[in-house]
Amino acid sequence: PTGGKQAEQVHRAVGRAVLIAHREPSARFVKAQGRLPTTVISVNTQIAAQFPVPPYRSSTVYYGITDADRYVPAPTPPPTSPLKFCVLGQLDNAWKGADTAVEAFRALPDTLRDRAELHLMSFTEPPAFSESTIRPYPWQDASGIPDFLRSMHVMVVPSRDEIVMRETFSQVTVQGMLTGLPVLASNLPILTEKFDEGGGSIFQTSKDLTHLMRDCIEHPERLTAVGATGRRVALERYVWDTATFVNTTLFSGAAT
Repeated sequence: PTGGKQAEQVHRAVGRAVLIAHREPSARFVKAQGRLPTTVISVNTQIAAQFPVPPYRSSTVYYGITDADRYVPAPTPPPTSPLKFCVLGQLDNAWKGADTAVEAFRALPDTLRDRAELHLMSFTEPPAFSESTIRPYPWQDASGIPDFLRSMHVMVVPSRDEIVMRETFSQVTVQGMLTGLPVLASNLPILTEKFDEGGGSIFQTSKDLTHLMRDCIEHPERLTAVGATGRRVALERYVWDTATFVNTTLFSGAAT
């Protein structure tokens, strides 16, 4: 509603409303929707902060993936030589940052780069790389992703924003966390909030990422514990449960 009789009629008719916010709202939308008795759940804290309380009844973060049981650690971790880094997503999109991962990997000293591989899944049209240790993949069916992740050691999430918020939740980050992979993530708020208890490391520049990659290669014995922390956090926060949503949001005191 934007005003006038129509907005007033909607306001009177709606006893309660629940809004699931996946994107940053416009100021006009926030003002208009705030006239209704609305509870907001958002996919990240940055979006949730756009819905002030009051006039909104509540504004919290709750979101997760629906197929979490498919993403579990490998029964036997793969050998750490070579150490396998992976970037997962629709990497034809420049904002996914595959170029940052490649730049960082190439900056490793030769003696370390020879002990590692960078796996890029996936591209509609995979680029060619001269290095055999940088491996791009053609577009893959989603059914193969869990096994792919279980064959890796470290996930890299080098996404970057371009004017607007590009990443809003990062499902692939949660998939990696659930698989028990340590995550090296770019300094975006929606990524940093996932690692406030550990489970990954944050980088600002490709040089920072090179340093983190180097540390992983030199100290692979640390990876299991870091990955276990990430899996615990993902299970606690980022697995969607419809019963929880219904009981705590649709029929909670804040939404009546």
